[in-house]
Amino acid sequence: MKTSLKYKARDYEFGILIQNLRLKAALTQTELAVLIGVSKKAVLNWEAGISYPHTRHLRTLLEVFVEKGSFTPNQEQSEAEHFWEKATRSKDDVKDAFPAEWFNSLFHKRPGLLHPVPVNLYQNLNRLDLSEIIETRSLYGRERELHELEQWIIKDKVRVVCLLGIGGIGKTSLAVTLTHQVASHFDYVIFRTLQNAPSLTELLDSLLKFLLDNRLAELPVSQNEKLALLMEYFRQYRCLLVLDNFESIMRDGLEAGEYREGFSDYARLVHSLSLTSHQSCLLITSREKLRQLVPSEEKNGSTRSLALKGLDKKSCQAILNSMNIKSEEEDGAILAERYGGNPLALKLIAEPIRVIFGGNTKTFLTSESYRYGEINYILDQHFDRLSAVEQDILYWLALSREPLDVDTLQELSLLQPGNQTFSEGIRALIKRFLIEQTEDKDRPGFTLQGVVVEYVTERLINRFHQEITGQTPDLLYRYLLLQTRTREYIRQNQIRLIVTPLLARLRTTLKKDETVIEYLRRLLVNLQSKPQSEQLYAGGNLLNLLVQLGADLSGWNLSGLALRQTHLAGIELHNVDMSGSDLEGVTFTEAHLSAYSLAYSPDGQTLATGYFNGSIKLWQVGKVFGSQLLEFQAHDKLVGTMAFSPDGKVLASGSMDGSIRLWEPQSGFCMATLQKNTQTIYSIAFSSDSNWLVSGGSDQQIHVWEVATGHLVASLPAGQGWILSVALSRDGRFLATGGFDGTIKLWDFSNPQTELKPLGTLLGHIQPLLSIVFSSDSKLLASGGTDEAIRIWSVDQQTCQNILKWNTGVSTVVAFSPDGKLIAGGDSKGYIRVAPVNNPAIYKSVSTKNGAIVKMAFNPDNETFVSVSPELSNITLWSVKDLEALDILRGYSNLIYTIKVSPQGNWLGAGGVDCSVLLWDLTKPPQTPPINLKGHSGYVTGITFSQDGKTIASSSSDNTIKLWDLATHKCWRTLFGHKKSIISVVFSADSRFLISGEEEGNLNLWSLINGKNLSSLPAHQGRIRNLIFSLDYKTLASGGEDGLIKLWKFEAETATIEPIREWHSQTELVMSLAFDRTGKQLFSGGADGMVRSWDVLTGECIGSVQAHNSLIWSIDYNPNLQTLATTDEVGLVRVWKVDQADRMELINSFKHDNKAITVAFNLEGNLLWSGGDSGKIKVWSLEEARLLATLSAPAPYDRLNIEGVRGLTEAQRVNLLNLGAYETPH
Repeated sequence: MKTSLKYKARDYEFGILIQNLRLKAALTQTELAVLIGVSKKAVLNWEAGISYPHTRHLRTLLEVFVEKGSFTPNQEQSEAEHFWEKATRSKDDVKDAFPAEWFNSLFHKRPGLLHPVPVNLYQNLNRLDLSEIIETRSLYGRERELHELEQWIIKDKVRVVCLLGIGGIGKTSLAVTLTHQVASHFDYVIFRTLQNAPSLTELLDSLLKFLLDNRLAELPVSQNEKLALLMEYFRQYRCLLVLDNFESIMRDGLEAGEYREGFSDYARLVHSLSLTSHQSCLLITSREKLRQLVPSEEKNGSTRSLALKGLDKKSCQAILNSMNIKSEEEDGAILAERYGGNPLALKLIAEPIRVIFGGNTKTFLTSESYRYGEINYILDQHFDRLSAVEQDILYWLALSREPLDVDTLQELSLLQPGNQTFSEGIRALIKRFLIEQTEDKDRPGFTLQGVVVEYVTERLINRFHQEITGQTPDLLYRYLLLQTRTREYIRQNQIRLIVTPLLARLRTTLKKDETVIEYLRRLLVNLQSKPQSEQLYAGGNLLNLLVQLGADLSGWNLSGLALRQTHLAGIELHNVDMSGSDLEGVTFTEAHLSAYSLAYSPDGQTLATGYFNGSIKLWQVGKVFGSQLLEFQAHDKLVGTMAFSPDGKVLASGSMDGSIRLWEPQSGFCMATLQKNTQTIYSIAFSSDSNWLVSGGSDQQIHVWEVATGHLVASLPAGQGWILSVALSRDGRFLATGGFDGTIKLWDFSNPQTELKPLGTLLGHIQPLLSIVFSSDSKLLASGGTDEAIRIWSVDQQTCQNILKWNTGVSTVVAFSPDGKLIAGGDSKGYIRVAPVNNPAIYKSVSTKNGAIVKMAFNPDNETFVSVSPELSNITLWSVKDLEALDILRGYSNLIYTIKVSPQGNWLGAGGVDCSVLLWDLTKPPQTPPINLKGHSGYVTGITFSQDGKTIASSSSDNTIKLWDLATHKCWRTLFGHKKSIISVVFSADSRFLISGEEEGNLNLWSLINGKNLSSLPAHQGRIRNLIFSLDYKTLASGGEDGLIKLWKFEAETATIEPIREWHSQTELVMSLAFDRTGKQLFSGGADGMVRSWDVLTGECIGSVQAHNSLIWSIDYNPNLQTLATTDEVGLVRVWKVDQADRMELINSFKHDNKAITVAFNLEGNLLWSGGDSGKIKVWSLEEARLLATLSAPAPYDRLNIEGVRGLTEAQRVNLLNLGAYETPH
């Protein structure tokens, strides 16, 4: 029986409303479900905005909420009517009226509940996120302002309060004190600093993750939805949001009060909070008033500003006294007046008064050096009299954008301290109030005061600008603009706050990018005349600037340079000479990073990754990825499973080639081969004592091996089909096996050499299990699979304790943290979720945007974990605490997803290779290099040519569509609006419209005249895998992962898409479609290897053939010769004659490497192109039945000269050679 009504779009307003009432009732979702008589899932769906309760459950809900005191006293009926209205608004028929008489009767039945006392909200809901707050030790002379602000926020309920004033005047200190003082009046209190200029999307994600505790199944994708959800929380709850340092996103110069480029969307946040009704408050601190708030401040009292003036004489004297500066009242008054009562300025001058002037304020006041009161002037005076060590510390703290300890500062610095040590420099700077010690236990160290970090950053940018334009490098030698071996988010902050402003200033001065590039090139040429020992950081800085500027480095001479800390991952270096250069700390694109397995060493310092080509790589790892330690060819095929022995002495690997091998981790020496047959090994696991290894695979057997001897000691059928996952408990008692049939079996593993005794079968999953894992205490087992659910089981009781419906796709991997406190899961759509084991409904989530997560592993230190996404060739290191990406290994992806031939037959297009579109001019010889169209940040999933031959469109996993001019090879429009990956695109016949199919199953119609999305239609459940027009463009066909084929009518005159008919394809997945030349017959290929022919008018299957034994990736039809080409999972390319509707005859068969993903005929039908996982496109002659040519794009480092370079590990050297570099002249 259904318990809810579905509705078209998520209703976050109702979801939060019912969640609010439940929390006021102090009930869990399970407890409420029991009281109502529904499932927990029903309550979860109501709160997640997926469905509404039926009317029959509304009365029961109201009874519960009345009894539990969820409604406000004296407002019970109005709130209940509001709840009833929201819950019934989706009905298409006549709504049920609110039963007022019945509702009032509840109070007559229960007189004691006439004015029920609500639950103490602050006990249950008051939650503070003060992680970014800077605690202040004392606040002087702001009693009046504090009282006035408190009055505005608590009594007057002002929506937006702006706290304004110059730098150092005490805005942050006052905001911090105020936040603590009013926190008890709010349900949620959040303090955020904008000092590092986060985008609005980053800020909204941060706020919503805290507010929601990720209780909703997914955070919204679009910025509009995120803002709408935030506003619902601000309406339903009393929230205080403090945004400190708002000036960081405001423009400099004359345009005061306006947003910086790239931050104008903040205006929507401020507009919503200032002009729409809610019960919350936004507190902003800024050096300037927001121009957009002036009208609302004048019209009503919902927005108010308070400009902080200088402190009075008495408060200024109190500050000086606290600094041990004793002055006469008259002198104190003069100081207060001269420095405008600025607290920071007074603290800064206290040190020179005491040290230089012996504490004599009169002498100080007569000094010419300190006669001005501006804060920057004071900082100039301070900076110029700092020691070299102290200046060095300030520069590194400003550049690093994070707290640093003394050891790190010494490691980064090129300065020889001399008489003053770094520790002494730190102490001196603290006394001068220029730096402060952080109180964050996770990131201890020292950081700059807010005003000081801006001052030092600006000073650095000015100096770098002067040195580049004047061709007189100095600081460029000594300080790193961009650090490659730091956390990923810090590197991005350095780009945004230092590198980008510097380049903008250079562009303004030098007018053209080409001129900026020439100035930077000249400095590099000058460097080449110096010994590398004297080049220090300059070469890396200059090359990093060139990379960020987008300079084409092809053919450059970069020989003999010290290129420390240069980030070259994802950068092409064709025909570049780096011979003799020092490449220490340089990050490069990695070859073959399509990892399918990984394992941490027991000490957490080494990560092993296994690849499609059978190789294994070992990496040094900590808080970021270190050097590649080792690479060796381990197997003939994909390495799908790996494990370190608990004693760290052995690395085991299992492969699709049927073998299990044991390796010495330090050397890559093969210690033993345990098995060699034709069966795939899916999973292996070591026992806790390192003596035994268990394996499972496609032979449907459990195998137990003795590690020391390599002998097989036990083997028995599990009766579960393929064994896809095995796990051993840490206490050594249990073995668990997960099967293709969806069952989990538990086995007694106490005597593996003699007997594996079955203990029970855990039932619940209904589809194949991909991952099972024991908790560290061996009491719990987690499992995940293709039914999209994660289950947590009690091992002793053999019962399911929890079902987690986290996933938006197949649950590919589950993992417990080493301490057993957290559970994590990854899915086929790129989402990772982490939750406490004792409350997994409250989880954090992050989207990798990199395709399926195939493996995850926690570091034994419990602080980080690694995930792999083969589709984009990326390996990501994550922080467990906040799910921040700490580091990313970026690989070269040479997978070809799609190829198409232009209607005129003169262009061949390919998509997928390293997120780019490749174009081959078919009028030129095959060896001619392709034109590379770069612009997407995700892999290219689909391409299509317009009928007029002027444009090629590309769709991508970055949720965008790009239109490229075939004459200029430039992108002339990008289409935004998709929430998920776009899989397929097609042009209309007149090239004025584009139709796209996306991952969530929607068809979108775009106008190419204005770039607008004209309509979006729900078409399939799951991905739309293929879109194709009939040759006359009268019929559009779509096929998807729901197994359906649908036909559509597109009308260009009205710009509409209308459904015609649909039918099931007789297989679970439709991968590809092709119309015949008449448009009356449609071919389909899918998961079962069958090609079927369909009557377009009736949807009847009129013919079929078992074309392949595995999934068919692609089909293409040539109308001239009436031939059909098909490709499959194992690389077979076949050509069929289809001159009759019910008959297909095989006429050609070719082998395209490992996997053939896409295929296309030329116009005449005598040539066939195939593309796949090798990164090559093969050209087949159908007349001669042979391979004519192979097309490929240049590798990232094609003809890169690395002869005599220093600073590379052996693994890095081999990697560069694999990607096209060379060491000897050729």
